[in-house]
Amino acid sequence: MWRALSHLFHLNGAMEIIPAIVISMERHSERYTETRQRLLKRGVKSVTRFVGIDGFDDNSVKIFESMRIVMGDQLANGPAGCAASHISIYKRMIDRGVKELLIFEDDAVPCVDFVQKLDKLRPKMRDYDMVLLGHQKPYDPALQT
Repeated sequence: MWRALSHLFHLNGAMEIIPAIVISMERHSERYTETRQRLLKRGVKSVTRFVGIDGFDDNSVKIFESMRIVMGDQLANGPAGCAASHISIYKRMIDRGVKELLIFEDDAVPCVDFVQKLDKLRPKMRDYDMVLLGHQKPYDPALQT
């Protein structure tokens, strides 16, 4: 899967490789498809799916038990699955020497000028190990245009 992650953005006048993935549950293939289309429309040249860890799958119980020790007992199964998916991606990045990665969840709605804003932020981002580029807000269908 990771071999297919690399795609191109046009940044700083040069083509640079920036891997990108969308975390999406197996049962939500339509959400992945919609998010992929939004990302392509905003300038992401290709998008790869990472099948998320299902917080409601009985096979995930051991993972969540260890996470709750670290993160607290109030971590519900859905957020635990999301956190476990992110942790799994971070581990794979380290194991495979991936230096940069854009991670989207399957409800991501990037702004119209996402690539241009990323271009402006990139010089500052090099000083950090991780940068949160967005946050959760109510879904607005007008952002899809």
